[in-house]
Amino acid sequence: MNRTMLFATIALSAVYLTGCAAQSTSDGSEQHCRETGFAAPFNAVDPCDGEAVLTTALVAVFGYRPVEQADQRDTAAAAQPLLTARLAEQAETSAVTWGPVTATVWQRWREERTSVHTHVRVSHDDHPPDTATTLARVAVVELDATGAAPTTFPVYATVSRPGPATGWLLSGLRVLS
Repeated sequence: MNRTMLFATIALSAVYLTGCAAQSTSDGSEQHCRETGFAAPFNAVDPCDGEAVLTTALVAVFGYRPVEQADQRDTAAAAQPLLTARLAEQAETSAVTWGPVTATVWQRWREERTSVHTHVRVSHDDHPPDTATTLARVAVVELDATGAAPTTFPVYATVSRPGPATGWLLSGLRVLS
């Protein structure tokens, strides 16, 4: 590879890697996300990476631990640092309806001490255009409970932020049944 191609490759890589971190404002200046991070256990998540926040938040919201948690509201409460205040408030009453797991199944999992592993994959389906403050994706959530066939379901999820200099938070989700 000659020097010109090497420098072009490095420059294009740098643009690709930083393109999502900088947002242009209407006056042409750039604003960079300056969020410092989440507290443990989410401290490895970059709050400036919308898809990373969305994926991690969905893993947390659907990260069922029926042996330790009374129901899905406890799971959503554990995800609270990744949720907007409005969505966290909604979770207090509606988290039990967010996924396909019924109260009967949850209770059986508690009694049988079932372990559940949650996997989330952002699909490549069409989605609304990203903006500086909103990102929406279709994700596929898979619950893999010991001794049962995996349960897979789509989730329409949105992360948002007050401005381009702030971090993303899960602000909406809708599970299709």
